[in-house]
Amino acid sequence: MRKTFLVLLVGLFLVTGCSSSLDSSTVNSVNVGSNPDGYQGVPNLSMKVHEYTSKYNELIRAQFLTEQKVDQVGDDYYIGSAKKVLEGTLLNPSTAVYNESRVLEKDPYGRAIIHLDVSGQNAFGGYARNDFYVCITKMDKKGNFEYSSTFSQVKEYSSIPVLKIMNQFGLHPMESKIEGVMIPDGTMIADETIHLTKTQDLLMSSFVNEDVVIGIYSDSALGNVSAVTTGVSNYNPTGEEYRETSNGVFRSAIRTLTGMTDKEAGKILARILESKDLIPSNNPAFFQDQLLYEMNKTQNGLELTITAISKSDYKAGFYWTPNTTGTFQTRLIDRYLQEKDYEGTILLMDRLLLNDDRKSQAFYGKAEQLLASNQLSEAAEYFDKVGSYRDAPQRKLEVYYKAALGKLEEKDYASAIDFFGKAMSYQDSAEKLKESNYLLAVQYKELKDYEKAIPHFQNAGNYSDAADQFLESNYLYGEQLLTSGLADEAAVYFKAAAGYQDAAGKIPEYHYLQGKQKAEIKDYQGAILHFETAGDYQDAKDHLIQCNYLLGVELLGQGQADQARPYFDQAAGYKDADTIILAWHYDLASKSLEQKEYESALEQFSEAGDYLDALQKVQQCQYEIGKQQMEQGRVEEGIETLLQCKDYKDANEIILNHYYTRGLAKFDDYLEALNGDYYEAEEFGKAAMTWFDQCEGYKNTNTIIQAMASLERFRIGSFDIETGGSNTLTPFEAELKEGKIHLYIEQYFYSSATTPLELTCSPDMSEFQIKISKIFSNHLRDYEALNRMTFLVGLFTEKFDNQELYAYLEDPDHWTATDQGEKLDIKFDGFKLNFQHKAVDSMHIDAYITGKKLD
Repeated sequence: MRKTFLVLLVGLFLVTGCSSSLDSSTVNSVNVGSNPDGYQGVPNLSMKVHEYTSKYNELIRAQFLTEQKVDQVGDDYYIGSAKKVLEGTLLNPSTAVYNESRVLEKDPYGRAIIHLDVSGQNAFGGYARNDFYVCITKMDKKGNFEYSSTFSQVKEYSSIPVLKIMNQFGLHPMESKIEGVMIPDGTMIADETIHLTKTQDLLMSSFVNEDVVIGIYSDSALGNVSAVTTGVSNYNPTGEEYRETSNGVFRSAIRTLTGMTDKEAGKILARILESKDLIPSNNPAFFQDQLLYEMNKTQNGLELTITAISKSDYKAGFYWTPNTTGTFQTRLIDRYLQEKDYEGTILLMDRLLLNDDRKSQAFYGKAEQLLASNQLSEAAEYFDKVGSYRDAPQRKLEVYYKAALGKLEEKDYASAIDFFGKAMSYQDSAEKLKESNYLLAVQYKELKDYEKAIPHFQNAGNYSDAADQFLESNYLYGEQLLTSGLADEAAVYFKAAAGYQDAAGKIPEYHYLQGKQKAEIKDYQGAILHFETAGDYQDAKDHLIQCNYLLGVELLGQGQADQARPYFDQAAGYKDADTIILAWHYDLASKSLEQKEYESALEQFSEAGDYLDALQKVQQCQYEIGKQQMEQGRVEEGIETLLQCKDYKDANEIILNHYYTRGLAKFDDYLEALNGDYYEAEEFGKAAMTWFDQCEGYKNTNTIIQAMASLERFRIGSFDIETGGSNTLTPFEAELKEGKIHLYIEQYFYSSATTPLELTCSPDMSEFQIKISKIFSNHLRDYEALNRMTFLVGLFTEKFDNQELYAYLEDPDHWTATDQGEKLDIKFDGFKLNFQHKAVDSMHIDAYITGKKLD
């Protein structure tokens, strides 16, 4: 990394700034006032620099540097924080799915780099998958965290170095409140003014004495005093005053920073100042004697930067000075290419994130250098990095081919295979690849490592006798596996050796013999597996059937009928295999039935299938269980059980009687509700019908169903009369008695004090008799009586628009006088109707209406 630097500014040098703190444990003072020659032109300058430098470092060590203590928190804290940072940038964060989340790296000061592999919905509604690398700069155990608002994440792995730089990854965090604690801006020390300023990652302290500015830089990364700057305002760099003012300071600084003698430092400084190559800037810098020189013209004079740096850091570009720019570092690339320092070119271009033809040129040049030194593998890697640059693809194949020939000559056949494979299209590489595979396979075969020999004989194709060797190696390896008892694995290799000697019969023979051995020791399970694999070999199938039967008998004897069943199925037709398990269940069931253990008996008879009378026994058990359940009050459960055997004995009678009883109960509720709650009657009626519908005509169910349909017509029926009014019967009392519906309403006429209505009809409403008592009138032709009578007739004819009947009844000429009143007969709407009234007293009459449906 960078070491220290020293800057000479000839021109107007202004100092402004902010402040920060450094790590006291690593600060080293640079004594730039030990120049034995002294200084001319500015009295006591050396003493002032030395005095201030000492005070400055003492203050840093004593008061203003603190160790940054970081809570040690787990990776989950960092990962959760990184997801929160990333969600602020995703298009649809709610759709985010994190495929992988892990912490890549942490520094000692609480910073971490987190990798998030995330899938999410894009702007087009599809899903995209991306990698993100997020930097968290501070984290504590309470979940509080910090991150850069301007540069917190990148999407390329190769950009992680930039992410680190932008977040000062690995650097000691500098305190933010030095101003007012350290010597503040404007404080006077004797006749000098002290200034503090922060320049990027350098903390600079300076003071002004007459026309000379002295600045001391501290490197925040290294934690030490890293530079001294001095400049003279409005100065011509060729004058003697320049040397008198600055030479001593810079000789002392160079000597201190590099370890040179004063004489050597003087020579270096003279060479810098006398060099014409540094001005102007086609050639802005060069490296020599551990120092990097940069010079630039300014409006007021000359600006010179001298940086003490190692050569490796110089090549890698890992340094910064106040004057170092991207342009300068980019120009270094051309210098490295001219000097054939290809490795330095590549490092610097990676540092600057550049990728143009110069990088390809560097890769190509490096490959040529490696090729010249016979480092073939390395040369091929660099040719590969070049891609299609110049003849790199062909050169890469040439390198691989040469490397492969060398490995072939060394009998390193595995490496030869690798290189010939990479040089496949070059000259006779394909044939050489086969030869290398063959020779390597022969080596393995001689060692009896047939498993490794086989794929190489296969890859050797038609080379020499590779095909025969392939078959033989498969056969020999199959025998090895078979000897080890790995028959399944051996079968694969015997199959691959098909046609070689007796390979085809090896596996069946092995399994047949193994099966017989297993059967002899009554390991029928093992025997079955072997006989199955033996297939058609000799009488293997007969042994297979026998072993299935014997294993079934064994399991059945242990009471494991379910486990035995599939083995008897496999032995179908052998001895009593088809019925043995059914008989076993039947015997168990019969014993349970004798003990009246119906549940257990039912289970076993069900397993016995159609063996003997097992099906009838199943119904018997269900019948007994259903009766028991009903006796225990589990009526619904009992009915469900009896439904499974409804044809057994009186099971169906029990079921239908249950439905009928439940229906009658709801029917009684229905009749009661008709005299009260109109809507409650509807619900009870539906409930009753649910039960009666299941009764299949049991007892008088059909009559009740007809009666309910009629009663529903009475409950709902109404019609519009001339005046737009309506009529209804509800509420009313009703009952079903002797096969007929009887209905009673205590008050039927609006205008009468008491006008009871009594109605009797057949359940199908084909016949009816109605009596309305004590109507306050002396005939039935008034408005209210006609409305009531036509409505009642409409309930039976289902024709409520009875204006025709109304008009007919209204005409007195249609009525015939009787001893007690009047009467009228009419055929209307399919019914033969009779209307009459009889006087009760001088003010009231009783009305009678009868009807019978015409055939």
